[in-house]
Amino acid sequence: QKVIITNMAQQPVITSINERFDVQVIDGQVTLPGKDKKTNEPVLVRLYTLKEYIPQSFNHPNVQPIIDKVECTIKDTKYVAIITPYYEKSVRQFSAQKQICNKWFKQVTEIVAFFHNQNMPVQTIQMEDLMLDAQNNVMFESTALVPNEHPEPEEGQIPPHFFVAPEVIKENKLTRASDIWGLACIYYEMITGAHPFIDEPRKAIEKVMKNEYQPLKGTAYPQIEAILPRMMDPDFNKRPKIAEVVAVIKTIQ
Repeated sequence: QKVIITNMAQQPVITSINERFDVQVIDGQVTLPGKDKKTNEPVLVRLYTLKEYIPQSFNHPNVQPIIDKVECTIKDTKYVAIITPYYEKSVRQFSAQKQICNKWFKQVTEIVAFFHNQNMPVQTIQMEDLMLDAQNNVMFESTALVPNEHPEPEEGQIPPHFFVAPEVIKENKLTRASDIWGLACIYYEMITGAHPFIDEPRKAIEKVMKNEYQPLKGTAYPQIEAILPRMMDPDFNKRPKIAEVVAVIKTIQ
């Protein structure tokens, strides 16, 4: 099941992985998407060195499945290629157009509940991790889940993900409550089309730390309007648990 990619010329190189997947390699980098020759469907191919965390598969209808894991070598470096379905559409794309489906609130909430029941924080779930399959169901990109601490920036640097809960920015502290904060931001963006703390990086961080955002009023989702301030409370100990959030979201028809 190993494939050795040796031709690293400027021209794209089409390489077969596991006799099933074709990927295009340019200057040693895999381009996306690849192709599943068995189903003729596009796939994502991500490369991980053996020292990195290798994403695992989760049995949930709204979590992106892993089709295959294949060892490969590129320029004398060994990798594990993770092959997953490729989704063309994203939740953010439709949020910006304010064409959201009510079921998306339930699906994204159940994703967080699933991981919390597995005793795993989702590393502050973010909108860019949410795609849509052919049936317009939310699919969480499982490759976004990395069970390491949030990387702590050096002094003066902007955190690599500045749209994260205040405790992550301030103390590098990541808990289930951080996911509740991230979930609130997703609800907000799904409804308004914009992140609640949208701004250039440094100003966005200031807004997060000061909890400065425009409250939701007069939307079609009064249930979310009511619980959102608690979900975004700067004190993570005061945020509701995922079970309460699930119960609220279930009332959306």
